Amino acid sequence: MLDVSGSMGEPARESDPGGPTKLDLAKQAAITALDQFKGDDEVGLRTFTTDDEGKPVYADLVPVADLGANAEKLRTELRELRPVNGTPLYGAANQAFDEMETNYDPALINAVILLTDGRNEDNNPDDDDEQFADLTAKLRSQSEGESAKPVRVFTIAYGEDASTGQLSAIAEASNAAAYDSGDPDAIDRVFPAVVSNF
Repeated sequence: MLDVSGSMGEPARESDPGGPTKLDLAKQAAITALDQFKGDDEVGLRTFTTDDEGKPVYADLVPVADLGANAEKLRTELRELRPVNGTPLYGAANQAFDEMETNYDPALINAVILLTDGRNEDNNPDDDDEQFADLTAKLRSQSEGESAKPVRVFTIAYGEDASTGQLSAIAEASNAAAYDSGDPDAIDRVFPAVVSNF
């Protein structure tokens, strides 16, 4: 799940304003990381941002399916990603978790990789604390007990402005790991490290 907010269109390196954007580097890292999955691993691509009114927008560009059938479509859609508006971080994580839980398969590793360069931005900043508390409580409750359907949410804090504290808490609540790519140039090393969990 990739953040395609407007800030992802910023230059990855301040010293090179005409060089690649943060999104350019993230797309390439994701494409390269696909080679680490096996052909029968189920992989999909979702993006998240906001519309012009600040309402969350989620797009399932490639539905979850065997990588063998999905690989070229994933690469194509990743290459075509463009930055848009804001970052509905908590809503995006919540919705992705719910859908993975609905399709939970105990024989598989059920997980989400969430990459963002920002913090929660939607059309109602007044409920951010409540959204965050509800999300982490849900992740924690579904990771424990006999009836649990654990969906692990691996987070990547991308760039210096990412909310590393909240992303770490989201990962921890789901018994996953949080990764920090504060230097956008490190994303080509961080993405494979995340995929190695699968």
